[in-house]
Amino acid sequence: MRTKITFRVGISLFLEFLLVSIFFGAVVLFGGVITLLERFGYEYSVETRQILASCIVLATALTFGYLRLRQYKAKQVWSLDGGMLSRGSPVNLSVNLSTLDKVIPGLPKSKWHNFFYGGKHRLKEQAMVDAMYSCTLTLKLSHNEYLLLYLFNFGGGLELMNEIAKSVSDKVDTEHQFTDRERKVLKSQKHNSVVRL
Repeated sequence: MRTKITFRVGISLFLEFLLVSIFFGAVVLFGGVITLLERFGYEYSVETRQILASCIVLATALTFGYLRLRQYKAKQVWSLDGGMLSRGSPVNLSVNLSTLDKVIPGLPKSKWHNFFYGGKHRLKEQAMVDAMYSCTLTLKLSHNEYLLLYLFNFGGGLELMNEIAKSVSDKVDTEHQFTDRERKVLKSQKHNSVVRL
């Protein structure tokens, strides 16, 4: 079982690539180079300006595309093979599910959560927040190491998370009460990375 790029994520990556290439390459870098050359009194033709702009945009696009692809392969490719959860292509993180301390559905909610969404009335916003938290699995790797797993946006990610919860159902702790230390550290961390308290 392996995550994959969905059509929506693919469109998002393409737009990100396009906007960075055009805005950063054409506006920021090209504008900066032109301004710098003009300060030194360099004279150039319109054709030279167009060639320079094209080269800068192309170089920006290729550099960003390469770095974004590396980031995707390193952080956003997850696979589950038997009882081994792996991240990256090539693999840069492996977790043996049989060695987990526990699996906690969700993340610690901030103190403001109850203030804004508490009370007798169940609002649409409350349902949305609960759905967001329920789409995260907090894997407790050891007494002070956690993996905040959020694969909801990846193709096949939800199925992979369900398979994890099913395969280690004896370790799922739905009643876990986060300590103040866990709450402080975990709620501000990025998803899909190992966190140490």
